Parts: sequence; structure tokens; C-alpha cells
Amino acid sequence: MTTDELKALGLSDEQVAKVAEDYEKNYVEKSRYTAKEDELKAAKEESKTARGELDKLKKDHKDNA
Repeated sequence: MTTDELKALGLSDEQVAKVAEDYEKNYVEKSRYTAKEDELKAAKEESKTARGELDKLKKDHKDNA
């Protein structure tokens, strides 16, 4: 929301400033969010691949234990 929209809702200048301040603290840029999301997807895929390889090794070598 813009400051004008907040003021139209009846918020005082002080309240609008507080909302803007709080918003800035919690805001994450889209590019940063997307980068972290991509990292998470890659890590999940790597984990899935490693789990599959581990399960295959366990299955192939269960008689050696």
C-alpha cells in the first residue's frame, strides 16, 4: 500500500511512518527470495539423489554386512 492509501484509511502520519518502517524491516527483495528458493530446490534435489544412491548401495551390499 502507498502512504496515500494508508492515509485514506484514516491513519495518521505517525501511524503511516510506523507501517512503512515495519514493512522495510520485513521486506525481502524478489531477486533475493528467488535466489534462496532456487538454492533450496537444488539442495532438495541433491538430497533426493544422495538418498537414492545410498538406498541402492544398501540394497546392493546388504549381503556383505
